[in-house]
Amino acid sequence: FEDERIRVLAAKLCAREIQSIDMDSPLLEQFKPDFFAQIVASSEIKEESKCHLTILIAKYFSLHKLDEAILGELLKHVEVPRIDQLSALKLLKILSGFKKAQEIETFDKLQRRCANILTENWFDLRENHREEMFSIFPFLHPRLLTGIFDVIDHQYMVQHYESMSLQSRLVKRYRAQITEAHHLREREVSILRKELEDRTSEMLAIQQSLEEKLGRVNDSLNRRTVRS
Repeated sequence: FEDERIRVLAAKLCAREIQSIDMDSPLLEQFKPDFFAQIVASSEIKEESKCHLTILIAKYFSLHKLDEAILGELLKHVEVPRIDQLSALKLLKILSGFKKAQEIETFDKLQRRCANILTENWFDLRENHREEMFSIFPFLHPRLLTGIFDVIDHQYMVQHYESMSLQSRLVKRYRAQITEAHHLREREVSILRKELEDRTSEMLAIQQSLEEKLGRVNDSLNRRTVRS
């Protein structure tokens, strides 16, 4: 842009609509470094667009050879903590093809942060973004890829032991419940047996009392018969 006013307005418009610029947009190749730096530094960029902005900055780096001044200016706007899981996949794809990424401290941190996000969200990404996730692995640095799978392997081992531990606890709880149920049954049987024995004793006492009374009645009748 030759006219500075038009240049400023264009930069503000691009900043305001930054979400509309895709990482594969040809605009990233066409923007001159100083104009792109003006977009990136604009106050028109909303907070919720900062993660997308980081993706565009990384992509822009991979497309252009930049001098130290522009490099430093752009890196100021890379916010590593803001990366979400889908952005992490996109960034890893971009950075894996950017050979100088590991030579730039900010991008090295960004790459490691993206790798951590990938491992933290491994099960969700594998379930919902499997193809996209696995497609980037052949391009990752061996050290980074090894680190990712070491973490995942550790997570699987922890889950396995937790599962085994849970299974063991459930078995112990089941056995304890069975034992408790057995004890309860024994107590109930013991109570019923005691109650039955008490009732039997009462019945025998009543029977004995009736037999004694019947015996006395018979004796009385026999004596009257003899007198007669």
